[in-house]
Amino acid sequence: MEEDAWPVDEGKQRRFISLNAKIDLCIKCEREVGAEKSISYLGFCRENCVDPAQLRRWRKDIVRLKRMADNSSANKKTCSTGRPSSLSDVAGDILPWINDLREQGVPVSIRMVVIKISKLKPEFKRRNAKTKYGIVKRFLEANNIVIRRKTHEAQAAPDIHQGKAIAFIISTRRLLQGSHRNKKYIINMDQTAVFFSMTPGTTLDRRGVKTVNVRSSSGSTMRLTACLAMTASGHWLKPLFIFKGKPGGRVERDFKSFPKEAAYAVHEKAWTNIDIMLEWVRKCLMPWVEEVPENVVPYLMLDSFKVHQTAEVVQAIGETGCELDFIPGGCTGLAQPLDVGINKPFKSRVRNQWEEYMMDIGVHEAVTKPPSRATITDWMLSAMNQIPDGMIKNAWLSGEYSYFPNEARAMYETEDDYDEDDADDIIEVQDSV
Repeated sequence: MEEDAWPVDEGKQRRFISLNAKIDLCIKCEREVGAEKSISYLGFCRENCVDPAQLRRWRKDIVRLKRMADNSSANKKTCSTGRPSSLSDVAGDILPWINDLREQGVPVSIRMVVIKISKLKPEFKRRNAKTKYGIVKRFLEANNIVIRRKTHEAQAAPDIHQGKAIAFIISTRRLLQGSHRNKKYIINMDQTAVFFSMTPGTTLDRRGVKTVNVRSSSGSTMRLTACLAMTASGHWLKPLFIFKGKPGGRVERDFKSFPKEAAYAVHEKAWTNIDIMLEWVRKCLMPWVEEVPENVVPYLMLDSFKVHQTAEVVQAIGETGCELDFIPGGCTGLAQPLDVGINKPFKSRVRNQWEEYMMDIGVHEAVTKPPSRATITDWMLSAMNQIPDGMIKNAWLSGEYSYFPNEARAMYETEDDYDEDDADDIIEVQDSV
């Protein structure tokens, strides 16, 4: 067999190797074949299932491969840029249009881009739907635009609330400083809905399947409200879980057998009202505040939910000796630590346990019953315990929305994406308030 010859398995599909994998193979070959001489060149190629001629080309172009890998995504397979897009003549109109819509928070779909291009290029409109979709999808990927799942939903454009959120955080930073503050008693509380059935919107399935069935447990609309509260020091307060039920009814009587690590309440729709908030103050906030040292003033941050701002709730919180502040409406996704860094990981950990429940129980039942209230309570307490203290602390240190910018600076000192000038600007604005 000639040196460049290489057996080809006709049954195997063509294999694509990323730029980084090609570079790793070149470095490995240089070491094992060149420096250590532990294996022959052909033996190395056979062992790594790569064509000798291909590897030779990669080694020759190693400098260009590294340069392309540094400037490309980790999964890019080739140095070639490919054919120019048939949409290159309208790229100057389409890309700014997409950026403008996204800056305003408007969701953009591939179908919207197809419609926009069809207006700019009448000949594009004559292509069939599948071809148009493929051309647009490749064009967007080439320009680093991909489909993303939403992380926050609001009715107004993001920049309207960004300024308000930063102004609130800057004014709050001074309130959190001084010898009369202790991070263990700087608290944020928020309510979040937890469903008994956490059916995902996506699933693995075979390519080409026309109907993708997703099975949920019965009672898929059943929900509860979890009142979660955490401190800037990375600790949880006792949570309050609100279930659907009537006061004095069977659901409330069952709470006697539930875990003591949480407090419980009932509401006809599993919502929060004034009475529920007063229960949270009595069962969760007061036991925590009772441990406050004499020289420390506890600080509680709530969102602008109208129940939080009622006279009864404000008075009850004031009587505990806790200073109360409200996050402006529309800013919770930026300025509320629980929203910023905890609610999503908390629900993800609850969902993981629901998935295990469906694997263990769902496959054995024709119609899967929803988990019991006691079971989902155990899931939520377990999810809280799985969230590390560091994650809770980091929820208070979200970039320019950090309540403790000096700590944010220290946290990012070893990270490449930290911008020293931005941090100085934040501190300078804080000092000028």
